[in-house]
Amino acid sequence: MAIPVPLETGLTGDRILEAFNRALNDMTDEQINSKLTEITEKIAEIETRLTVLESTTTE
Repeated sequence: MAIPVPLETGLTGDRILEAFNRALNDMTDEQINSKLTEITEKIAEIETRLTVLESTTTE
């Protein structure tokens, strides 16, 4: 079994836990889902542009 190696952050365990909890609660599920939709749409747009670019360079 691997032995975990703690990261040296200079923070106490309580401060790390507080930061982690704050980060988890910064966005609602709706905001996260909206952001994922936005990212997915952007990826689709980029894939479309890439396909067009690839088809013009192979002709």
